[in-house]
Amino acid sequence: MNKNIKNSIIKIVIAYKLKIIMDKLQIQHSFIQFTIENNHFPKSIEDFSDYLEISTTEFYQYYSSLKDVDSDIWLQTFLETKQKLYETEVYPQYSGREKVLAFYYTWLEVLKENRNFILISARRKAFLDLKPYFLEELKNNFYVWLNDILLEGKETQEIYQRMFTEKIYPKAFWGLTLGVLKFWINDNSENFENTDIFVEKSVNFSFDAIGKTFLDSGIELGKFVFQRWFKF
Repeated sequence: MNKNIKNSIIKIVIAYKLKIIMDKLQIQHSFIQFTIENNHFPKSIEDFSDYLEISTTEFYQYYSSLKDVDSDIWLQTFLETKQKLYETEVYPQYSGREKVLAFYYTWLEVLKENRNFILISARRKAFLDLKPYFLEELKNNFYVWLNDILLEGKETQEIYQRMFTEKIYPKAFWGLTLGVLKFWINDNSENFENTDIFVEKSVNFSFDAIGKTFLDSGIELGKFVFQRWFKF
């Protein structure tokens, strides 16, 4: 294939993908606006398509259900947060503890932009589920991001490697993420200062717990003495 033709095809494909992304972002924005204006989620794809002034056929070109739109809105908060972090020059130099703190503080700032939508979202029963369907994609992306931090932490010895417990670290931090979200939703303090305090204390406690403690040192000492004892 001619190189110029190939490059032209690549440009067309990229332009098409960018259009899809921008169109989906617009649909997400409209979903948020509909919810705020009506104080409830769209009840059907037909109703929402009318609001968008498009046909249901056009809607299905982007999403297969309203739940998918809802899920993408939450995922977008994570992607925007991560982008802001990566644009910060000093972020790569942060310790694991600092990266997680920076994530929560930045995520909360992103969430503030659509707090009214989130408060309406929090009224539904699904928000009380242990595994809210609309947070599944966010959770999957969070795990990927967090696992890199945990790996770095083990390499720098910020995180102590424990054979039987370290597998639960990602789930524990996801539980903390849900806790931060629900605390922030119910926080009525000025500028959500109580949530900031909750984040700081929770993250510090979490990293203290997964770091090396006096108990770990005691176990290592016990192993050493035991091994030396049986050498004699």
